[in-house]
Amino acid sequence: MKYIQPRLYIASSYESLLELKSRGNYFFDYDDDTTSARLSDILENRVTFIVAEPGQGKTRLIEELEGLYENARRIDFRTKLPGQNLDSWLRLNNIHDDTDIILLDGLDESPNRDIIETIRELVYYIKRHPKCKYVISSRIHYFSKYQNIFRGIPDAHYLFINPLKSHEAKKFLEQIGVEEGVIRKLFNSLPCGRTGDNSILQNPRYLEIIAKKLEDENFNVEDLNRSMLFASLVSKQLLSEDEKSGRQLAELKQRFLEHVALTMKIAQVTEISTDDFITFIDRASSDVKLLLGNTDIEDIYEHALLTKNVEGRIYFTNAEIQEYLAAKYIARMANPIRKAFTLAFDSQTRRLIPSWRNTLSYLVDEIPEMARLIIDLQSGDATLNDDTELLVTGVNAVCMTSSDKEYIFDRIWSQHKKQSTFIDREVLFNLARYASSDQIESVLQFVIAKRNTKANHAMLLNAIVFCGEALLLNRYNKEDNRRLVERLLTIACRTVKNNNHDLQYNAIHSLMATNDESVLNRLLLSAHRNYTVIFDAIQSFAYKMDRNSEAAIDIYIEGMKREVIGSQFYIEKLDKPESIGYFLRKLAIDENLVLSVINRDKLVFNGKSKFLVSIDKLWHDDWLSRLKQFVYLSSKVEHGYYAEHSEFVQKIINLISQKDSSYFDEMLEYSLHGGKDGDTFLYRMRSSLARKMTIDAVDKIVRLMAEGDQRRLLRDLLTGVISSDNPNKVAIEKRARTLLPNEFKQFDAEIRRMRRQDKLNQPTVKFNTVYKQIHNNSRGISLGSLYEAAEMIVDYLEDANRREELNYTEEQVACIWEGLKKHTLDDFNESRIQFAYTKKYPGGGGEYTISRCVPQAVTAVLFGYLTKRTDLGDYKQKILSLFPYMYEEQRHDIFDNIKLDDADRSNIIESYKDVDADKAQHLPENFIEFADKHSVKEAVPILRDFILKSDIMVHHKVKALRVAEVIMPDKKFLLKVLGYYQKNHDDLSRLILQEVDSILIANYEDEDAIIRRAQLLKNKAFNCPKHPSGAFYSISDDEAGLDDKVIAKPLAGLTNSKWIDIFTDLLRESFKINGRGEGWSRYTFYLWRVCESYFKNLSYTKDIGIVRLIEEEVEKYPEYTTAGFRHLLEDIKASFLEQLGGKHSYSMAIQLVNRLNSTDDRVICSEDELLFETEEIIRSLDRWVKQEGSSLLCRGEVDAQRNIAIRFDNLLLEKYNKSDIHTRFERETQELDGTRTDFQVYHGFFGPVIIELKLSTHSELQGGRSLKKTRSFDSMKKYMLQFNAKNGILLIYKHQSTEDETFEKILHNTRKYYEEIPGVKVMTIGG
Repeated sequence: MKYIQPRLYIASSYESLLELKSRGNYFFDYDDDTTSARLSDILENRVTFIVAEPGQGKTRLIEELEGLYENARRIDFRTKLPGQNLDSWLRLNNIHDDTDIILLDGLDESPNRDIIETIRELVYYIKRHPKCKYVISSRIHYFSKYQNIFRGIPDAHYLFINPLKSHEAKKFLEQIGVEEGVIRKLFNSLPCGRTGDNSILQNPRYLEIIAKKLEDENFNVEDLNRSMLFASLVSKQLLSEDEKSGRQLAELKQRFLEHVALTMKIAQVTEISTDDFITFIDRASSDVKLLLGNTDIEDIYEHALLTKNVEGRIYFTNAEIQEYLAAKYIARMANPIRKAFTLAFDSQTRRLIPSWRNTLSYLVDEIPEMARLIIDLQSGDATLNDDTELLVTGVNAVCMTSSDKEYIFDRIWSQHKKQSTFIDREVLFNLARYASSDQIESVLQFVIAKRNTKANHAMLLNAIVFCGEALLLNRYNKEDNRRLVERLLTIACRTVKNNNHDLQYNAIHSLMATNDESVLNRLLLSAHRNYTVIFDAIQSFAYKMDRNSEAAIDIYIEGMKREVIGSQFYIEKLDKPESIGYFLRKLAIDENLVLSVINRDKLVFNGKSKFLVSIDKLWHDDWLSRLKQFVYLSSKVEHGYYAEHSEFVQKIINLISQKDSSYFDEMLEYSLHGGKDGDTFLYRMRSSLARKMTIDAVDKIVRLMAEGDQRRLLRDLLTGVISSDNPNKVAIEKRARTLLPNEFKQFDAEIRRMRRQDKLNQPTVKFNTVYKQIHNNSRGISLGSLYEAAEMIVDYLEDANRREELNYTEEQVACIWEGLKKHTLDDFNESRIQFAYTKKYPGGGGEYTISRCVPQAVTAVLFGYLTKRTDLGDYKQKILSLFPYMYEEQRHDIFDNIKLDDADRSNIIESYKDVDADKAQHLPENFIEFADKHSVKEAVPILRDFILKSDIMVHHKVKALRVAEVIMPDKKFLLKVLGYYQKNHDDLSRLILQEVDSILIANYEDEDAIIRRAQLLKNKAFNCPKHPSGAFYSISDDEAGLDDKVIAKPLAGLTNSKWIDIFTDLLRESFKINGRGEGWSRYTFYLWRVCESYFKNLSYTKDIGIVRLIEEEVEKYPEYTTAGFRHLLEDIKASFLEQLGGKHSYSMAIQLVNRLNSTDDRVICSEDELLFETEEIIRSLDRWVKQEGSSLLCRGEVDAQRNIAIRFDNLLLEKYNKSDIHTRFERETQELDGTRTDFQVYHGFFGPVIIELKLSTHSELQGGRSLKKTRSFDSMKKYMLQFNAKNGILLIYKHQSTEDETFEKILHNTRKYYEEIPGVKVMTIGG
């Protein structure tokens, strides 16, 4: 199958990649594949992580890179054994230290049990092999979990594979011969947005499956979904194996593979051992034995779906196939919906376990009614995360009932409206497929009626994008279409004051669905296209409507002149003779356009230019004059500099020469007889002319030299052929030398002079002058000249970016070295070194004097090292004595390559023992790095003296503190430093105190340090100004701290749950800070990220109560918790749910599947059935109360609630499995404050049934008055809405003090009012 080139985006940080990915929803929607990175761009970076969703082509991209580079080695992480050392694994796969390019595929499919250690080993390996280049692929969700470990690679880049654009998918299907009508039906029936990652037509793998299905079968495309595609893939593969074996086992094999897949999914493993496989066969209760009766065990996994690697590990060849098969097995079970809930959802939080999302998406394809059940699991006020929204809207709309589609639309739309949050663009596209006519009309009215305010900005943007998707799907009648287009045009052409053009940009993108030239013309006339973002949207509109139209080309040209990114790429896509001819006509007369083209030709119009190929392929003779005029015009622009260096211009000249064999003569004629322009052309384009000269032209040029006044230029033209890439240059040179011997004699002399000059450049001339002076001294050798010559060579060899060559001989080097040894190193004596500060600066450093012999000796040592003198080692002890005086770059050059023994280390330590000595305080970083590199325990006392006693710079003290703690951890010393510096209140002391606290937190989880750091974060809150977009600006140190998170990092790394109170308090303070106004939001988000990191770290506890604790804090500050925080909260929940979902061993997973297969419990299949069973339980409670329980329920309302909850659970256990149906007792305080419901009853996807308990003596129920304004009535209404409950029960318990007649009146009055609340009924116990 032809490779589908994906769109690749590369970022220098993972955060930038995620930002770019999210911005794509609204602001990055070029419909052109050339805006992305090329395959060749990937290996321009040393380390690149490929992160993408399943099926987007990570493995195929790795394979393409392997084919592109002969020196690349590819290896699959699935072949790595659990516990296997990374180095040995790489060596086994023929990857060694000299491997140039390592391609590591499927990090997410490496053994789970030691993944963290594998990643750390990988980071360490990359650091140890800096000359190698690495490309590593992983699923994006998996990579996100471990991204912090990869931060140890400073030069890593991150590549995201974007889903295919719809036009790319269509083009691919066209190329393999699929009819236009079938493609149109396919795109109308399947969810295929333009930016989301949940569309099967945007996924290269699915698209290939579709292509194969379309080639082989006739089917109804309207009914197609992702599950069907995999069904086809699996079926074809197994039937193919049947054909090879001659046995009919496909159906049995599929059932077996489904069972294996689900068991592995429950165990959260991607591979199993042969022993685990045999255990599965032995213990699984299924039709496994039927299959084994017809085939050998090896035959089961020796095929394309399930296979075994050389280490004996069995795995599915594709993770998505495993997930599809697991979903298929659930779908085949009795009561699949209930069992899906048991497996894929946490029963307490009723949230989807993240690792089950993809598997569940296949199951929803199989059982579309599950979509509504899933969304109903979340209470009315709960935030629906993007994953859930994509899951429930990704079902083929044809397969869903109208009521379910309308309901899902209302839930998602109303939630985002309430929270003023943006909806994912892919979700909006799916909602446009789901929405009813009334809902479509409602959104249209919203767009027409609403003005853009801060309060409704997000929803107005959602509505604009939604309307564009609805336009695309032809969901409007003619009149509504007209009204919408007029409104969108008004928005698109509106002037804004705050430079925020997102409404205008997206209005234009929505208008693209009209494909109407009159709409484009109105935008060109009225929209403010002086703003780049607006212009870019209009340009994209023109391209989509008719990329080859003159109007579109005029827009591209305007963009190129304005240097708008993307404009030149649209020119590359011109593919009709009329459009190419029109552009060439413009190119022949517009100097500004010419400058734009040739100034940027390496970006677009390069050797692989599609535009140049199209010119040649679609050639029209009338283009020749336009191209020639372009060449002449290019020689005038910017003095012809760009033309001579432009690859595009040279390619055009080549093309003209192919079409017109006399073009060189024409250019030469123009040069000689074109007046001033001709003279300029010859001067500026002589290199281009030299490339195209023919042997026949030599005689003519010689004749013209004799006749004309341009003899010198013509001679330069002839001699220029020699250094050109003219294929006939040897013959031309031979002929020219014969005809012009004197000119070439002069030319040769000039060349020899230039070569001598190149060799004797200015640095070399200076060096030779200095070198001669070494021995031209009447008193003997000139030491000044000796050191100057040595320093010139040292400076030259140390300069990695040298621009000019310094030419010297080995004889000169040897002479200088002998002089340095004799007059410097041989005489050097450490005892003669004098070093003293003449003036010290506060905080370290100062002015000093030093013996001249020290810099001379340092120069000598560096010279010997850099010129590789073999006898430099003879001076080892003298070199070590220079250690305190060498600056960093000098020290690293020398001491990184010296082997130190114990005596050497002792000597260095001895030289620093007196930390007050000037010598020790001169360059303390030398000693600190020495101690750090060699982990010298004997150095720790000196490091500690540096911290407490010496007067060195604060950053050196901080480094000494860190190194000392690494070598010899000592909390008592840290506390001593803390006490010492707490006496001072200067900034330098505060920096040291911060570092002490950071270490106390990170290494000891010291409570006082944690409290101090949390308080510091509160105290440092500041108003962060809003900076102008698209401009450079300076930021304060405080702002920089929000990005590097140095102060917050120790807190973010804590993992003990005993600090929860500190972090909930920090969270509480962050809400208060956010309430100070708009400028405080950035600092607030900074604190939120700190809290998020800590709470995610606690997910290992599997204590979902921590999440509820956070939610309680959120409820207290609803006006200050933004959508951004809600998303962070969803991420925290996902971390906990991931832990809750990964709790099964493989053996337990086998047992669980067996239990699910054999379960014959009574099943609740609807909300009504759950209500009926709840009522039955209440009736049983009533009987229990009357017989024996009354004494337990007479102590007050709260005690009654607790006792009823216990009895309720017991009654449930008698009838149901406790994991399938349960109550939640919510009352946690003794006060009836109306903030919590008393009971919630759940069963799988159904519920809750809200139950509120009231004693008959409750004050609100007395007197027969109206109950509509009571606190309890308002609470019941709120709970029904908040928990999205279909049914609720007000349960009145008759207290023994209440008379029967009074109780009847209370019951009658209560029913009168409460049963007006939809879904609520009143029941009693004890009455």
